[in-house]
Amino acid sequence: MSLTRLHPMLFGPSPFVTSSGDSLGYQGTWARRARSDGPAASSGWPSTVDALVEWIEAHGNTELPGHDVTLARHARAAATLARRDGACDALIAAAVVHDLPFIEEQPTREAWLPMPWLRTLFDDNVLGPVRLMGEARAHRALGDAASRSDFLAQPHAARAMRLIGFDTAARSREAAQSALSWSSLLPILHRVARD
Repeated sequence: MSLTRLHPMLFGPSPFVTSSGDSLGYQGTWARRARSDGPAASSGWPSTVDALVEWIEAHGNTELPGHDVTLARHARAAATLARRDGACDALIAAAVVHDLPFIEEQPTREAWLPMPWLRTLFDDNVLGPVRLMGEARAHRALGDAASRSDFLAQPHAARAMRLIGFDTAARSREAAQSALSWSSLLPILHRVARD
């Protein structure tokens, strides 16, 4: 049995609430846009890595929920920590995109990972660890040795575990202040991007 079934509070849709007080559930902005089958360029979503970075900077100026760091700085800090830890380029890119749902107040990562616009930018080497973050977090906190071993046998699971560490460490103001600039991170993103 998966940890998702054992621990629904860790994985279920959170009742994200917008600034107007509306509960988003799975009907938030990302979920509505996810149903579109049109190409990224015509949907208004970033269609290149450069456009993605500009989008993160333009829309990621709100604080990471519960922390004194903006989402844009958190993305750079997580990627910086991944790079300093010797992570591969795909995991560094995953560190950049792992919290994009918070920018649009979308409750779960699972709701936006299948989106055509994001899949046009990155393959599963980048998006796979992000998709597994919730389950990886549960295995770090609650999983027994046997279930953790089964989890780690999945593709991208070990990288998801590392990504959790970068995500957690990048929540501090100190990590955000020492984050690399986008100009340092862009070449890495371009190496793993499809554009």
